[in-house]
Amino acid sequence: MIVIGMNSIAAYCMSGLWRAFFVSSLKIHVGTKVFQILGPSMEPLLLGVGVLVLFWCVLYWMYKQKLFLRV
Repeated sequence: MIVIGMNSIAAYCMSGLWRAFFVSSLKIHVGTKVFQILGPSMEPLLLGVGVLVLFWCVLYWMYKQKLFLRV
């Protein structure tokens, strides 16, 4: 939570600007069947978890590089 909290503005901007890109990238590189393992009704949840993991990786890199967006 510290990683996301330190760059909450970046997380908010990424969710609006990069979410569609990350979703399409996950579907292309991992495949659509992976997200349907628990059934088609759970696909949005697993896709959201995948996107959250990618967001966290970007935010973790920013945290380690001490890149913080501030207003």
